[in-house]
Amino acid sequence: MGKRLRKARAMCCCVSPRSSYLTPHSIFNWYEEDVWTEIAKFLDGRSLVMLAATCKWFNRIMLDDSVWKYACLRDLQVPDPGKVVFKWNKLYAAAFDGSHTYMFRQQEKHIGNCTFF
Repeated sequence: MGKRLRKARAMCCCVSPRSSYLTPHSIFNWYEEDVWTEIAKFLDGRSLVMLAATCKWFNRIMLDDSVWKYACLRDLQVPDPGKVVFKWNKLYAAAFDGSHTYMFRQQEKHIGNCTFF
C-alpha cells in the first residue's frame, strides 16, 4: 500500500487590505500629526514641497505655518521675530527664488518690513 499524498495547497502571500476596509487616512493615523511636524523640521524647502504633493493629508500638515517658520529661521539664519503678519512659506519661497530683496550674505538681514540683526 502506498502512502497517501496530502493535497498540496497553493502558497498564500500577504496582501494589503482592500481600500474599502481602510478608513480615510487610517494608515497615517498610526502616527500623530505632531510627529510628522517634528520630522518635517529636518527637511529642506524642496523636500517639504515634495512631501506636501504626495497626498492631501501631508499637504495639510506641511502647510502648517510652524513648519515653514522653522525652515525659514534655520535656512535664512535669522532670529525669531515673534508674531508676524506674513506667511512663512511665502517668505521662504521669496527668499530662495531670487524675487526678494534678501541677500544671503548681508550683515543686516532685511526681509520685507522686518529687519533682523
